[in-house]
Amino acid sequence: RVHGEIIALANALGNESSDTSEQSVIRAAKWISTSKGCVVAVLGDIDRVTNGNVVLEILHSSRMLQGVAAARTLSTALIAAFVSGRPQHQSIMLATAHALAFWSLCSQQAQLKAKGPGTFRVALIDAMSTLRM
Repeated sequence: RVHGEIIALANALGNESSDTSEQSVIRAAKWISTSKGCVVAVLGDIDRVTNGNVVLEILHSSRMLQGVAAARTLSTALIAAFVSGRPQHQSIMLATAHALAFWSLCSQQAQLKAKGPGTFRVALIDAMSTLRM
């Protein structure tokens, strides 16, 4: 989720903080993960995935992705697909990171082919169907 949502969720769960700095958001995500026994993804220019102990970072280089309506919703759907289809030995955290890395690579590939925001959307869909990891 995005930074404000992470802080709001942590506050609702009892970890009071109004600081939305990068480090505070990471601390809140780790706290949520540890207290609820789940994996938390923080989406942004740098996506972060944590299990409460380890934080993995996935860098993005496509600024065009920010202009795609429902981009975060699509990344959530990809996470669900990667987690549900992961090999039994793979952790949910690693599957989540793989999904976000795939999304990042698709957006980079799409940006190379796009002439603008409209063609970027089409190129993004094409990249998702042709990119192999």
